[in-house]
Amino acid sequence: MLQPPSVKSIESNLEVCEISNTAQLTKQIKTYVNDKFTGQLSVQSKSTLNQQWSLFFQSGSLIGCSSSIHPMRRWCRQQSTHCPQLDLYTSSTSNDQVVKNSLEFAAQKLKLHHNLLSYESLLELVEQEKIRKDQIEAFFEGHFQEILFDIIQTLEQRGDDLGLRLICKPISQYNINSTVIEVQIERVLQETMKSWTAWQQAGLADISPNFAPKIHQAKELQRQTSHTVYHNLTALADGNQTLRDLSVKL
Repeated sequence: MLQPPSVKSIESNLEVCEISNTAQLTKQIKTYVNDKFTGQLSVQSKSTLNQQWSLFFQSGSLIGCSSSIHPMRRWCRQQSTHCPQLDLYTSSTSNDQVVKNSLEFAAQKLKLHHNLLSYESLLELVEQEKIRKDQIEAFFEGHFQEILFDIIQTLEQRGDDLGLRLICKPISQYNINSTVIEVQIERVLQETMKSWTAWQQAGLADISPNFAPKIHQAKELQRQTSHTVYHNLTALADGNQTLRDLSVKL
């Protein structure tokens, strides 16, 4: 979803390698940063064709990302958390409505792909001072952290036997002003690892935050809890909201 427009890719210079652990992933990313790499780094599952993530670099800076896993939900979560006023530029809602119901309005866009702003439009809003620079940077960082978390969890679950495939595709240049967004990749990696460590310590290493919990024995839950607790739990754990979605609401 945060994919910058490129001028030209250099297909003949594709590099492919395989990684089997988080240390290798981190090392590769830092290498691209130190080498001032410009281009796309795709991370693919060797066994599941529909599982792919991409990171976009310009002169060693992380400037964009995309994922085949819940891209619309990710956008909605980050918008609600960091840039609720983006709705002012994608819908006709009033400012008060946006502030009060930003998550609900964002959720509606799951079926309205064409209403989402383009990468270039996001940068233009910053340049026009309609959105603060720190807000958009937090919006981008939230995307990066979620995608890196998913890659790390996949690596840790698969182990040495399966691992992941990295495909490095150099780009001659991106048709954007990349200085508008300044994201510290070192900080993104550190925060992602903190989240992953906390997730493991909570005993959730095998549970994806993209899973949507659902209560299967509602009558038993109702018998053992108060009316308020039962109502709240059944409203949240309805099978339609992922753990990440719920973290924004709670």
